[in-house]
Amino acid sequence: MRLSAAVTILFFLLGCGHLARASECRTIRFNPGATSAKIQGAVQPEDQQCFRFGTGKGQSVRLAVQSKSGNVAFTINDVADNRDRIEFTSEKKVYELIVYQNLRSVTPDDFTLSLSIR
Repeated sequence: MRLSAAVTILFFLLGCGHLARASECRTIRFNPGATSAKIQGAVQPEDQQCFRFGTGKGQSVRLAVQSKSGNVAFTINDVADNRDRIEFTSEKKVYELIVYQNLRSVTPDDFTLSLSIR
């Protein structure tokens, strides 16, 4: 019986890993009346940063990440993988994107993330 309880707890903890990551996502907010935002940050080696943004159906979304090294990329769940820029027509939903170093580095990479929704 103890083994069964331990296995159940282990599966629960493994299954909740996405909850910890989801709570670490930062929501990108626009200033009143603005249609774009810029976020500056740094990606540590072997780390990633998570961001969220919401859209209405049929909006034009432009997203780009720039870094001096050219080694920073992003993935948007269910949209694109390993990009430094993208433009797409949105659904009505909240998108989650992950920013990371494309090739592992020994130093942090500073980046600027630009998001435009029209």
